[in-house]
Amino acid sequence: MSKAHFMKEYLLALVLWLEHPPNFEKCFGMAKKTVVGQKQFSKSDGFRDLVAALKKSSKGRFDLKPQQMKDRIQTYRARYLKAKAYEASTGAGITAEDEAAGVNTMVQKLENMCPWYAK
Repeated sequence: MSKAHFMKEYLLALVLWLEHPPNFEKCFGMAKKTVVGQKQFSKSDGFRDLVAALKKSSKGRFDLKPQQMKDRIQTYRARYLKAKAYEASTGAGITAEDEAAGVNTMVQKLENMCPWYAK
């Protein structure tokens, strides 16, 4: 079931896992210095840990490889950056099409563009 789209609850699990600074550092680490006495992790190790966490939270329904997880995160990140850019633009707002679709606030619009945007 690795090709299944992320459901909102699994995106939340992913976002919550990445909010923990050591987890974020494992996947996107900027620090290149080796700390004496500690095992050095690669980014692949970080994505492997993320895959394990998501697999556990989904009760085995998402069985991805680390590269697949990295690709999905890049897709989610692109959605986040697009929503962030839209929010910062001067033309941002609710359109008639949005209102017709039941989107009445900017928060709702940003959440539609990128689930868990506010996190």
